[in-house]
Amino acid sequence: MTSVRVPLATAPVAPPARPLLVSIQCLRGVAALLVVMLHAQGAVALKLPGKSALNGFSALGHFGSIGVDVFFVISGFIMVYVSRDRFGLRGSATDFLARRAIRIVPLYWLVTALMAILLVAVPQAFDTLKLGVGHTIASFLFLPTTNSAGEMVPVLGVGWTLSYEMLFYVVFASLLSISLRTSLVVSAILFTTAAVAGQLWPPTGATGVMLLSDRFLEFFVGECVAVWFLRHGALGSRASRAVPAIAAGALVAHVFFPDMRSVPLLTIAVPAGALVLGLLSLEQRGLLRFPRWLERTGDESYSLYLSHSITNAVFFKVCVATHISRFVPAEALIVVAIVNAMIWGRVLHRTVERPMTRALTRAWQQRSEA
Repeated sequence: MTSVRVPLATAPVAPPARPLLVSIQCLRGVAALLVVMLHAQGAVALKLPGKSALNGFSALGHFGSIGVDVFFVISGFIMVYVSRDRFGLRGSATDFLARRAIRIVPLYWLVTALMAILLVAVPQAFDTLKLGVGHTIASFLFLPTTNSAGEMVPVLGVGWTLSYEMLFYVVFASLLSISLRTSLVVSAILFTTAAVAGQLWPPTGATGVMLLSDRFLEFFVGECVAVWFLRHGALGSRASRAVPAIAAGALVAHVFFPDMRSVPLLTIAVPAGALVLGLLSLEQRGLLRFPRWLERTGDESYSLYLSHSITNAVFFKVCVATHISRFVPAEALIVVAIVNAMIWGRVLHRTVERPMTRALTRAWQQRSEA
């Protein structure tokens, strides 16, 4: 859920502008749409149990969870890409965390507050979920927590990924005082040790599940891809075509073989990293044009990601209340739900996220230059 449009990890003195990576923006858009599809399909199964989707579409919905993994790989890539000249510079860590907070925290707090209000005002729209004080506080602080249904998610369900993002940012920032190469070595040791420990001693609580997760290796894969790209540039012409095709095929294979997720590092993280590198190479070599609508979706992906849980809940509540669901196929409802989420994501991005982020970024720059 990070953007390459604004250098977000700079020291107080602004660095030279980075080239826009359209391929990354588009891939972020695809990842967001996969997650929206997953939750729309889940909403059909929950709210319309007698109107199950086709088996193939259900498998495709399960495949949507890979969107989160792709987000994590992209995040690792972007953090290294925009911070490549900041390693070892005084003030880099503070500036990095401040800019990340500006990008992530305000909108998350706003949507979480809205979700909390809705849980109190119209609890019937969210089934059995109930608002708890401790759970709400932990949610606002990005701490791993468990809701009233026993799920290890915050008030805004999709916010669990931000707990991972925030911890990764803290680790990344703490390593900005050393060289990029050394920081990669330390990250590899930390994340691998955590993943191995999680396999040997499976945790039960929300905090342990996060700290000993193998998902942090996805961030690391993204970091490695960034280092490769910065040092070696685009792949060769043939490899630029072959690598993203093979990587995409490996990810799509999860639709037909969901058990592949049992080894996520090899079947998800590495293919996702290869997809990032391959698409970047195609972009750099001018071998692929990306549709503008998908780039805009990438720009709006954070707003879309945060808001779609609420828009989905409202949409399917209306479908049930108006009996539309009796006459419209489940697959059509899922498609309409995705389009509806995209529309409201765009509204939120343009009216709240973009102006708020720009204003806070300017304020931070002025403070840094004072």
